[in-house]
Amino acid sequence: MARCDSDIDLALEGLAPASTFRAMARAAEAAGRHVELVPLEDARPEVLAIIEREGRVLRDDRRPVGPEASRPA
Repeated sequence: MARCDSDIDLALEGLAPASTFRAMARAAEAAGRHVELVPLEDARPEVLAIIEREGRVLRDDRRPVGPEASRPA
């Protein structure tokens, strides 16, 4: 269980390396606390295992969202 003063670790994929610091700053500003971005493409296997075990999907652009998500393919 995370403490209310702990940082936030966000795993993501497809973010251009040049955009990492800007994205981290914007996320930290929105969250009101320190944010670490973890690019899935660069994550070590043990980090990927923790993400699989403990992570929650906040947004997945590969899956439909909204009314179309409930329609059969």
